Amino acid sequence: MATNKYWMIPGASRPSKSVVSKAYVDNIFTTLSGNLNTKMDRIGGNFTGDIHMADKNITISHTPMSDHDVTNKKYVDTAVNNHVLLTTDTDSETIG
Repeated sequence: MATNKYWMIPGASRPSKSVVSKAYVDNIFTTLSGNLNTKMDRIGGNFTGDIHMADKNITISHTPMSDHDVTNKKYVDTAVNNHVLLTTDTDSETIG
């Protein structure tokens, strides 16, 4: 029995009588589900592998509070400059 139902294909300007098999839809759904399962939630989570940034940068980090916190260049430069000033001051003892 023929049917006159039409499906709206994403990106199409009007409905189309395209035939799509169940196997095709199942394959797309499985692929999409697999891709989503490998993504980090926006609210946080745990990484289980390396992060390869390629030519991208991490642009914001907080002031480190514990031994394993990430630091940024400004924090390190300030810490180094403050240490150098303390150790080169002739009126005080050498620290470090």
